Amino acid sequence: MTKAEDDAKREEETARITAAAAIAVVSNDIEHIKGDISEIKVMLNCTYVTMAEFKPVRAIVYGMVGTVCLAVLGALITLVVLRYWKAFQRARRGWAPYNRNHFTKGEYS
Repeated sequence: MTKAEDDAKREEETARITAAAAIAVVSNDIEHIKGDISEIKVMLNCTYVTMAEFKPVRAIVYGMVGTVCLAVLGALITLVVLRYWKAFQRARRGWAPYNRNHFTKGEYS
């Protein structure tokens, strides 16, 4: 055999070994993927909540959050309206913080 034939045989043998190693690696990866899939199936059946179980909880929580937001918004509107309503009433009676004559009207004497 010539040197070229020896080199060709070595390359073929190396390619065969490399292919066998690649097959072993792929087989190992497939086994890990199968294990991961079985873990995911168990988690889906036991750990996670289905939409049918989640919808009532979501409705209750959304209702509570909506009630709190409505209460805060109502309180803010009430504060603003009452402040301006009181200022309007004072101005209607002739007393206002910007009226310099309010001490002479008899309210503080």
